[in-house]
Formats: sequence, structure tokens, C-alpha cells
Amino acid sequence: MKSGFMLPFLFCALFAVSARAEAVRNGNELALSFSRADAPGKAALQKESEGRLFTFRFLKIIRIDPGPTGGLPVYTTIEPSSDLTVILHPQGGVSRQVAATAATNDCLAANGRLARLGTPSGTLVIEPAVLRSKDRAAPKGEKELLPEIDSTAVK
Repeated sequence: MKSGFMLPFLFCALFAVSARAEAVRNGNELALSFSRADAPGKAALQKESEGRLFTFRFLKIIRIDPGPTGGLPVYTTIEPSSDLTVILHPQGGVSRQVAATAATNDCLAANGRLARLGTPSGTLVIEPAVLRSKDRAAPKGEKELLPEIDSTAVK
């Protein structure tokens, strides 16, 4: 009787240890590092970071282009600490809700997989991207609370 209970418990414990989620890195720090790096440093950053997940904040929309037929628009944004261009190719329902209200000069918070870094010069392409929420233009001076960023967050 006891072994029947322990076997599923043991299986779940082993699965939990072996299943790991991919780390999400800070895209703003990547952009700043890339803008300050020399040519060999940029090549190393490019090799190390392409294909990885990143999160971005404070991205100011400078242009909105129509996306593929029936798809969401493509957002060209500026990352404020480095002045690099970040191109977002959004997908998904959350992105659709944010995209419905986003306009030029608004700021966005987004997550996504880095498809290309530095090509063309000084451009990061995030594809696919998830537009999490509208954001402020710069970090707050003191402690920031989640409901201040995302109005749908639990208070």
C-alpha cells in the first residue's frame, strides 16, 4: 500500500528536478553592453545571446508598420539607455490587447526571443515577441510596484 503512494510521488519529484525553464535575461542590459562593446566584444555578445529569451522595458515606439496579412503590426522602438533600435514582431492574445491601444511615442514592456543582434548596425530584432503592457519612459526613482506597471496585476 505504501509503495503505491511513493512511486507517483517519486516520479513527480524527479520530473520537477529535471524540468527547467529557460532563463529570461535583461534586454536593456544587453543593449547597453552591445552599444559599449568593441568589435570582438560585439561578436561575442551576438554569438552568446541570439536565440535566447530577453525582457525589455521602457521601449519608446518610433514607428508602427503593418505586419503580415492578418497579423499584428511590427513595432520599431528605441531602447533608452543605449539608443539602439529594437524591432518587435509581436504574437499572441496578450500582444493583441496591448497593440490595440499602442501608438507612436508610447512606451512598451516586452518579452521575446532575440532573432538578430546588430544587423543592420545597432538593431535588435525580437521575434516572436509578447507585448506585456504599456510602460513608463524611464525607471522610477524609488521602489516600483507591479500594479504601477501593469493595471491587470493583483493589488
